[in-house]
Amino acid sequence: MIPQPRLSFNTTLKNKPLPPVPPSPEGLDGPALLEALDTFHKSLSHTRYVVSGLAALAVWGFTDVLPHHITIMCSAADKEVIRAWAKVSGWHLYPHKPDMIGLPIFAPNITDPRGGAAVVVRRLKIKGTDSFECSCSEVVVGRTIPTIAKVLTLPALLDQYCHAYGVALVDQQQSEERAAAEAAQAAHGIAKTILCLLRRMTDDSTAVVVRLLTPQNAPHVAESEFWVPFTARYPATLTLFGRCGLLGSSLMPLRVSSPVTISPLVVPTRRYLVDGEGLDGEGDDSGCFVTVCHEESEGTELDVWGLEPELRTMLDEASDVELAGRGTNSLGCGNWI
Repeated sequence: MIPQPRLSFNTTLKNKPLPPVPPSPEGLDGPALLEALDTFHKSLSHTRYVVSGLAALAVWGFTDVLPHHITIMCSAADKEVIRAWAKVSGWHLYPHKPDMIGLPIFAPNITDPRGGAAVVVRRLKIKGTDSFECSCSEVVVGRTIPTIAKVLTLPALLDQYCHAYGVALVDQQQSEERAAAEAAQAAHGIAKTILCLLRRMTDDSTAVVVRLLTPQNAPHVAESEFWVPFTARYPATLTLFGRCGLLGSSLMPLRVSSPVTISPLVVPTRRYLVDGEGLDGEGDDSGCFVTVCHEESEGTELDVWGLEPELRTMLDEASDVELAGRGTNSLGCGNWI
């Protein structure tokens, strides 16, 4: 077996700036991404940054599409600090692209010895250190690429794509026909990514601390711009959200609960067909559901799924249990869950 040359980074370029070059068009595979992220973190661990986007997805094991660059989010102040340290380290700075830094990398598939992995810096308004740290994952549990870099947690990564889904829907509504079609296609692709993240987070092998969703670590999930249209179009995802600790319906605010490790669905005496399009665009998501009325609901009805002990008690003590079909306000239990 012919030994493969090891990836190595140019760490001796301090005070020896190289002319800017385009980043490598090759996708960053696992070893390349790991070394790039670790090298970046070793120089900038003192700054507030977090890896997001496709690079973050790859760290958590989603490698269907390899990232061509690393996207990080930081505050405006930290952005200038990062650029200053990048210059001191001899990394590439692009005068006409202030949001891009070139991290020199020498790999067998890069013909230009000055080629490198690009780090795209996105500014992020940070309300406080606590909220920023809440979005960072420094635990290796569940990661496929065990980098030491600060990466978005699964809940924060899911929140990022939920926000993108809401933006895509707004673009679809406000754009002309061609642009609207592109926005609709983008929203569908984002929805599939959201489903993949939810499935990963509801995997019983994923630590509870990694998969727990709250309005604090995933604020965009609870916004009506995302929650109402998404759960109405894909009602079966209510089960997955419930297993991650968020309870609600497509027409009601979310309720926070403890996450469950399994998803025991209530089986009523009658079954109802729930119309809905699956993410694969084929067939219906059909299943059964119940609506529970109890004192805490103040006369409103809450859809319940994935019952955990607390909710089972609530169901038993409920003054009235009503089985009803409500279209988008119901739970679909499709085969793809």
